[in-house]
Amino acid sequence: MIVETQPDKPNKLWNYVHQNSNSFKEFVENCTDELVDVRDGFNYRKSFTRNQLDYFTDSEGNIAVDFIGRFENLQEDFDKVLVQLGLSRYVLPIVNATKKKDYRTYYDDNTRKIVGTRFKKDIDYFGYTFES
Repeated sequence: MIVETQPDKPNKLWNYVHQNSNSFKEFVENCTDELVDVRDGFNYRKSFTRNQLDYFTDSEGNIAVDFIGRFENLQEDFDKVLVQLGLSRYVLPIVNATKKKDYRTYYDDNTRKIVGTRFKKDIDYFGYTFES
């Protein structure tokens, strides 16, 4: 379902999540709509169900960029981009870091199945595993 949001209401995405879920489990199960902000003649689409590859492929499914960095290798991959661009090294600051539990502890069998199915394209392409 596509939900068109009103441009004059702040925190549309936040409101959507809180109206449709009270827990991580409910978020995974219920927050499946695509939100559309219409501003300045453009449709800005937001979704929690798109694979990351959806943003980097053309209409035929071909990778349309030269490099995809990974968050888990952020500094290392950022360094590669700087070298490619001929720019000096810059150390990215670490801001708002928190120590959290292993991400797998947040999932039960159902949410693991949903996420494994929903993001199969990314999991396969990037060689991730999604196991407990």
